[in-house]
Amino acid sequence: MDGTDQRGYIRSVDVPGVGNDGTDYCDAGAYEYDAVPPSACPVSPVDGTVGTSTTFLLGTGMGSPNRTRMVSKITIPNASTTTALFGQMAAKSYPGVKFVRFIYPNKTYEQIQTVTDLGDNGAVSWWGADLDISRLTRPFVKGRWFLYPGAKRDHLPRALVLYVTQTTAEEYASNWSTFTYPDNFVAETPAFNQTSTNTLAIPETQETADITVQVAIADINNDPRTVDLTISAGGISETVTLTGPISKKMELLNLVEVTLEDVPAGTDEVEILMESALGSGDSAALLGAAASFACTMP
Repeated sequence: MDGTDQRGYIRSVDVPGVGNDGTDYCDAGAYEYDAVPPSACPVSPVDGTVGTSTTFLLGTGMGSPNRTRMVSKITIPNASTTTALFGQMAAKSYPGVKFVRFIYPNKTYEQIQTVTDLGDNGAVSWWGADLDISRLTRPFVKGRWFLYPGAKRDHLPRALVLYVTQTTAEEYASNWSTFTYPDNFVAETPAFNQTSTNTLAIPETQETADITVQVAIADINNDPRTVDLTISAGGISETVTLTGPISKKMELLNLVEVTLEDVPAGTDEVEILMESALGSGDSAALLGAAASFACTMP
């Protein structure tokens, strides 16, 4: 017997009160009786968290080159299990935004006067804040823009995104991050980068794991121009070609989710690559990402 059964679970395992108690004998079958499944999660993660919670993204569009939506609302499923919440509002980087508000159901709010990440003109800027979950008296948050006179016709707003951390029944390794200009932005014009690479640190996998990754990307127009998005971890990758949001409601926001299967042990980051072809691609801003994997594989 080589120390593991055919599932990779540790053998031999002593079962108190059975056979020669205190002596670890192997079962004759392929599976060890009552074997403890190996965990894909580290005991003390360097980046991210390990425990009975995970973070995911919710979002909605707030405008396009010919439309401005001043207020949008996101409903949070299972809101009572929420333990942390971060809000983010993104707009085209032209002068015109006075401030933004994240509005709670009781009509109190967080007002953000200073832009969190400022992009060059033509790129994307965003405003962000940790939100107070004790004020979620109902399961939603609104985002509202306050623009200078005349700026509404510039159609600046792009998206409202929430990074939601909630408790789970099973243990997960999880992490999330926002990203900043200029590393998070690509466009087809020579004034900007045509490729960008950003990384999201994750708790290092101790066993093979299936990693679910969500990314929020703003400013891809609904036209033939494209942006290629490649998400990879531990040599496993998936590429998605983006040609615009998946629905009219999302306007210029894309929420993309992929699951990278059988990512090997020893993986401690997710890489997110965006590519826009010079002269024929589209502009895109990577607002943020979240990644998680179950500690115990099914």
